[in-house]
Order: sequence, then structure tokens, then C-alpha cells
Amino acid sequence: MSAGPPGGAQLGDVLDRIPVGVLIHRETGIVYANQEGAQLLVGPGRSPLGRNLLEFVEPAERAALETAFLDCLHGGVPVRTMDVTLLGPGAGPDGHPIRTQVSMAPLPWDGPAVAYVVVTDVTTLKENEDRLQVLAITDPLTGLFNRRHFMELAESELNRSRRYGGQVSLLSVDIDHFKHINDAFGHAIGDRALKAFADGCRSMLRTNDIFGRIGGEEFAILLPETGADAARAAAERLRETIAGLRVPAGRRTIHFTISAGVSSCRDGDRTLDALLSSADKALYRAKHGGRNRVVVAADTPAP
Repeated sequence: MSAGPPGGAQLGDVLDRIPVGVLIHRETGIVYANQEGAQLLVGPGRSPLGRNLLEFVEPAERAALETAFLDCLHGGVPVRTMDVTLLGPGAGPDGHPIRTQVSMAPLPWDGPAVAYVVVTDVTTLKENEDRLQVLAITDPLTGLFNRRHFMELAESELNRSRRYGGQVSLLSVDIDHFKHINDAFGHAIGDRALKAFADGCRSMLRTNDIFGRIGGEEFAILLPETGADAARAAAERLRETIAGLRVPAGRRTIHFTISAGVSSCRDGDRTLDALLSSADKALYRAKHGGRNRVVVAADTPAP
């Protein structure tokens, strides 16, 4: 892909066989690229010589990479690893960005200063890491946050409320007679009902609301910047939406209802455990009051 790296054709042949991109880059552009480097930047059968690596980088990442490159080139400061997203013709078979790790170091060279740049495609590795991260924080059936991650996010929101002020509300939600659904129709239909419930609620919530599966048929929703009246209204909308769902069950369809307890706090003046306990007590009252209803906790602060 160039007149060749230092060391001649034999070294060039070796570099073309390794599965990482190797570039020799001066300030004005690329003067050498092995086969993998060319493939990553411009695709097969094309040459990136004379072009700047920055052309192929996600715009938001260019400034940091340029600073690191110039420090390496003129200051002799090597770069061990940087996460860099590549775009352009070589960015995946369907035009998807390539997630890479880039390292660089100064290289002795006749003429203007150069650095060698190693570009490793870590797209598959990063995608696997992303999938593992999702699995670690979500409930696999519903796709909602699991209990641990819900608690982390809710605690963070309460801390924000303590710092900046404002109201926060929490809904404790339970599917009515869920055991009967499982017993009468089987766990596969029960799972279908859980997913329908989660999807129905998600469609009604704001992007900053925090929705988690706390137990089997028990769910919690934290509503930032929301007082008790607005939280009750939101819970009623959820209740009405879920009551209108129909879930296929063989030749039949089933429907179900939910009960919800509402608790609130102002300026983060309650712990998350206290907020959950209060909402759970209100939920208990809703279920023992006939189900398919919303109850606001007795200790909820006045508007």
C-alpha cells in the first residue's frame, strides 16, 4: 500500500499477514498502510495513502485523537490505547461504524517526523461487552431494569433531588391474580402477559422515568420531578392502559389488571427504602381494597 515500510518487501509481506491495521503517518497524511489498515479505512482494493486518519474518525472523537497524534509526533509521547470509532467506506459490510483501539508511537524515519499507528478492530469484542452489560442490568424476560440496577438508578435520582430540589414519586405496581394466570394458562402465557404489561407501561412512560422488575409480578417505577397528584394520574393512565390489553392464549385471549401504590418525597427527604416501603403499603391497601385501583400512601407530603 506504499513504497513499503522500513525493512523492505519482506517486512511488508509480514505486516500484510497480521490481523491488525498498521499505518505509518506523518502530519500531512498516511505514507504506509498494510492490508488490514487499508481495509479498515477505505475497503478492499483501495489506498488510503496521502489521506489523514482523522478523515475516517467519528467527528466527536477527532479533536482528542489529533491532540494525541501531534503529542506523539512532535513530543515523543506514545499512546498506549485509545478507543476510536471509524466511519467511511471501510466501516463494516453494511456501513456500520467500526469500533477500534488505536495505539501509536514515534518512529525513526528519513525526512519529516512520522509515527506508527496500530489500529485493532474490536467491534465484536465491544458488542459482546455491551451485551454482557445489558444482561447484567436488565431482566431477560421483560427487558426492564433488574432490581439491583433499578435501585442504583433510583438512588442516584434521589441524590439529585437532594442536591437540586424537587419532588420524586415512586409507583409500586403488581399484576392482579397473576398466579391464577400461570395456573390456568401455563407459564408461557404468564410470561407473555408479563411482557405485554412491560411493553404497555413503557409506551406510557417518559424517557427519564425509571422502570424496573423488582420481583415475580412486582414492579417499581420512579418518576423524577413528579409530585403525588401527577404520579397518581400517571398510575391511573397505566392502570387503564393495562386493563385494555388483550394477550393471545391459544384460541382465547386473556386480560388482566394491575394495582398500584404511590409514594412521594420532596427534595429527597426520604430514603429509597422508606419510599419503597411506603409505596408497598399503599399497594397492599389497593389489593385488599378490591384490586384494579391506585392508592396514594398516607404519609405522602402535601402538594
